[in-house]
Amino acid sequence: MTEDNFTKKDCDDLTELTAMRSVAEPWLEAINEGDLRGARVWKHKANKIMEENLKDRNLAQEIRDWIDNEVSDTFTPQDVYKRFHLSTRPETQAASKVFTRLRDKKVIEKGRGSTWIKINEELIPIQWWKPKKRTYDIVLPLGIHEVARIFPKNIIVISGTSNAGKSAFCLATAILNMDTYEINYFNNEMAEEEFGDRIDLCDFSEEQMTTFKERVKVWERVSKYEQVVDPNGFNIIDYLTTPADKAYLMKDAIEVVSDKLEKGIALIAIHKKKDDDHGYGGVYTMNRPRLYVSINHGLAKLVKVKAWQKGIANPNGKLMQFKLHDGWSFSPQTAWYHEDEIETADKKNKW
Repeated sequence: MTEDNFTKKDCDDLTELTAMRSVAEPWLEAINEGDLRGARVWKHKANKIMEENLKDRNLAQEIRDWIDNEVSDTFTPQDVYKRFHLSTRPETQAASKVFTRLRDKKVIEKGRGSTWIKINEELIPIQWWKPKKRTYDIVLPLGIHEVARIFPKNIIVISGTSNAGKSAFCLATAILNMDTYEINYFNNEMAEEEFGDRIDLCDFSEEQMTTFKERVKVWERVSKYEQVVDPNGFNIIDYLTTPADKAYLMKDAIEVVSDKLEKGIALIAIHKKKDDDHGYGGVYTMNRPRLYVSINHGLAKLVKVKAWQKGIANPNGKLMQFKLHDGWSFSPQTAWYHEDEIETADKKNKW
């Protein structure tokens, strides 16, 4: 039965509130008996009580404080109802009025569907003239560091097909830089035995093995990397995944890591299809990375180089053929070349 925008469910919700039982129970009884006039009377009394309760409660301030202190990006009305235990119609209507007022004050703005977006107008000045050492000097496989410049807070993405060398690229990067930096290596697929076997293939000297153990901290981690990366350190994520049917989340997964960085950097490996330059998540995974390298078996491509070394031509789109040895050592077989120069290179590994 439905009458004047109230239902049996409204009454059931009210009976869960101890303070409202004296009104809700006779209201529900009137509805069940088909007494519409009585139901209207009890509905009016219930609304009056709830209005008084809302007056005593500064719901607008509660919601505003929650948005300011707990909401990072978006929320829905249902999030508010659950957070503040709002179950009755007057309560949810009051919350809707609060949303409207906060929109008018430019605290929130309307998103898709019922979603609200928190407005963040904070601006952090970039004092570019202050740093003396601007670049974050690292060594990368295939001499990529001789082509690309890396800066603090940069994201580097290496996308690759299965068994093309993503983990090898990550491991090689750690080895090439372990004398200079302490490195956080987040590994999500190799157990201790397999990782140890791969290190054995590196044929380290005793001194190199000691350096690797002391300078490269290897951690098991499968998700939420933004919670553990060192904002001011050298981070390697081998590798970043999303649910198979939600590849569109890859962009967000990269961006939350980027947002966590301050003076540090992160190298992130992601999977890709053979005939696509971009990793799972598509072209949107290129939004944050300043360097984006894609590899198939024996062939690397500089998909995006945002800042290249002075005195060289634009390297974006260039290719290099390579051989991979011992699970970490990359041996260039050609110089970097554009695809239209491929007739001068070995065609058997054409992209």
